[in-house]
Amino acid sequence: MTLLHKSNKLCFPVRPFFNKEPTDGIVLEGGSVTFQCAVGGDPPPNVIWKRDDGKMPVGRFEILHDKSLHIENVILQDEGVYICDAENDVGTVSARASLSVHGKLYIKVGYV
Repeated sequence: MTLLHKSNKLCFPVRPFFNKEPTDGIVLEGGSVTFQCAVGGDPPPNVIWKRDDGKMPVGRFEILHDKSLHIENVILQDEGVYICDAENDVGTVSARASLSVHGKLYIKVGYV
């Protein structure tokens, strides 16, 4: 497939590729985490985030303008593998990152 732009230059579609893949994260319970996923391609790819087990943190995640996944108020159940899929007319790429969540440590102070 070849495209001809207004400038009469030939352009070829480019399958999605990663400029930056998400990396594994570690966060304390109650904190926040951001997974980056920068992609290129022509036409520009659509980016979709999902969780390996399908259980996205309802009401606590958002996809930022740069297509990063941001999770607020992380709980222990958010631990898992998150997947960034990028797709255009030419192809698809996928990258995965693990999230580890550490529980808060409570110290009980009392009299002996």
